[in-house]
Amino acid sequence: MGVAVGLAIGVIPLPTQMVLAAVLAIICRANVAAAIAATWLTNPFTLVPIWSLAIALGRLASGHSGPIATPEMLAITWSEPASWLPSAWAWVQALGEPLLIGLPLAGLALGAAAYLVVYIGWWAVIRGERWRRLRQRARAA
Repeated sequence: MGVAVGLAIGVIPLPTQMVLAAVLAIICRANVAAAIAATWLTNPFTLVPIWSLAIALGRLASGHSGPIATPEMLAITWSEPASWLPSAWAWVQALGEPLLIGLPLAGLALGAAAYLVVYIGWWAVIRGERWRRLRQRARAA
């Protein structure tokens, strides 16, 4: 549950992801350390795939069929560092409704998927350990 909470919160771009994930993990009685660590899965390297999923889900949920912001719309003048942040912010605003709707949906989808993967993985570990103990007992008897 901690991984699911952390991933669901980590998808939404907030400056306090770890704190919010820890608080939500406490409320949900989940593993706080796992929730905090799962927020680290969202980083500059995973931003593009996660936001692509969010935009696709947002377009699907909202029925948005018009154009969205493209990399060509990101007009950054590289020789003027002061223009980088305003240009990036204007580009994110151009993503608009699909992104705002899609980020929570992507968080829920990725959180649910993480929950299933961790649950099934943990079940497999416990099942394997149980089988190992039964075999040891059978050999000893």
